[in-house]
Amino acid sequence: METENKVRGYIRVGHLVYIIIIAVIVLAFFLVYAFGGSENANTTIGTASTVSSLILSVIAIVMTLIDVAGQRQSIMDLKETAEKLEESNVSAGNLIKDLITQIADLQDTREQMVNSVVGIVTETMNEVKEGNDRQKKLLENIKSLVENEKYDDVKRIIENAKTDEIELPNMANIIPEMKVHKMLPQGLYDKAKKHLRSNFRENHAFMHDEFMRYLSLVFFRESRSNLNHLYLKLLKDNLIKESLTPTGDIEITLNKKLFM
Repeated sequence: METENKVRGYIRVGHLVYIIIIAVIVLAFFLVYAFGGSENANTTIGTASTVSSLILSVIAIVMTLIDVAGQRQSIMDLKETAEKLEESNVSAGNLIKDLITQIADLQDTREQMVNSVVGIVTETMNEVKEGNDRQKKLLENIKSLVENEKYDDVKRIIENAKTDEIELPNMANIIPEMKVHKMLPQGLYDKAKKHLRSNFRENHAFMHDEFMRYLSLVFFRESRSNLNHLYLKLLKDNLIKESLTPTGDIEITLNKKLFM
């Protein structure tokens, strides 16, 4: 806006100079016309020419000074603009450095997150593999104990597995059906079914220990080994069903098949 005002001011001064020049020419014309017939006309015209030249010289000097001042101001403006550009370049350079640093930090954070996720996945896979290996070993031990009729040891292993949060398949899938039939005393299986049908309804639920205590009270003359065999037979024939509660306990439910 300031530069535009200066340009406009310069144009107005130029027009003033043109007017002065025209006025001098007109004045010279009148002087020549007025004093042309006198004896001193040559002297007068010479004097007027000299004065006109002086005036024009002064005007030229003034115009030159004005132009030089304008150029000097332009140089100052250019210098100021160059300094501002230099400051902008410095600021832009610092901003780029900061962005590069932030990008590097983000890259490091990303690599750390990826490494953490990979570590967690690897650890989880190792834990799953280790759990499967332990489960397989426990199942082999249980089968061996069942073949040797060491059922108290089987129960202890199952309880320890429950404490260690190791999941085992249904016990009825571990013990062959022939061994269950062979170990059960004659008539105990039928008596148990009849007693359960008479005293409970379909889908009645027990906790595992509660169900075993119930069998112990009803068939108090039977050994613990026989009651374990009875439980396995009922489980194998799908008359009762095992399930895990949210707290990890085993719940026994009377199936519909028992009441058919």
